[in-house]
Amino acid sequence: MKKREWKILPNICNALITKQEPVSLTHFVTKKCNARCPHCFIDFDNNYEELNLENIEKIASSSGNCLANVALTGGEPFIRNDLFEIANIWYKNSTTKSIFIPTNGSMPDRLEKFLIQANKNNLPVSFCFSYDFIGEQHSEYRKIKDLHLKILESYKIIKSYNNRFDANFQITLSPSNKDSAIETYKYIRDEIKSENITCVLYRGNEANNLSIEEKQKLAEKYKELELLINEDIKNKNLNGYNGKNLSSIILN
Repeated sequence: MKKREWKILPNICNALITKQEPVSLTHFVTKKCNARCPHCFIDFDNNYEELNLENIEKIASSSGNCLANVALTGGEPFIRNDLFEIANIWYKNSTTKSIFIPTNGSMPDRLEKFLIQANKNNLPVSFCFSYDFIGEQHSEYRKIKDLHLKILESYKIIKSYNNRFDANFQITLSPSNKDSAIETYKYIRDEIKSENITCVLYRGNEANNLSIEEKQKLAEKYKELELLINEDIKNKNLNGYNGKNLSSIILN
């Protein structure tokens, strides 16, 4: 199917007034994951059927005329050998302008193969690496040997394309890392030299069961970290989202 045209005014009307069609969509391509993060809310029951490429194409082709972004997540999305095919289906069969892939960064070989295909096919894709602690403490926390080194390798591969693809780091703030989160943030900014860093609060049943006092402490640390990120964007220590299009300006 030929890619439909994304028009600004109708899409603004849809997003703010009629709200009849999706603007952003998250596709959980798999539940499978090679990590076991203590804060994860995913049910790792593998007795389910993943969408095949034919069904994904049907969904993408019927996603309306306002879809601007598709996130391909999991589980760990790179566990699927056909991740590029999935991304390409969404780009070619919907109005999406960008593909976003959050990853634990543990599969640099698969990432490199994906990028070769994405570069060849002009796929507009960006990546987000989860990073919660400095160095091997992060590997131990997410229970993948040498994960810290694999993330650095994956990030280096993306950067080798001279800003053809965007990559950022994301800290998932939880009771486990709230006291070290600022230090981790500064390490990502100053040592890894990531130009974009975000922070999210962990969620799920475990988060819901925190005491009011624990939730308040976590919220205060989240606010502190977000203020620091915003200040660094303001001072151009971080780029934030690149500002090349309307969606990135809104995200900033």
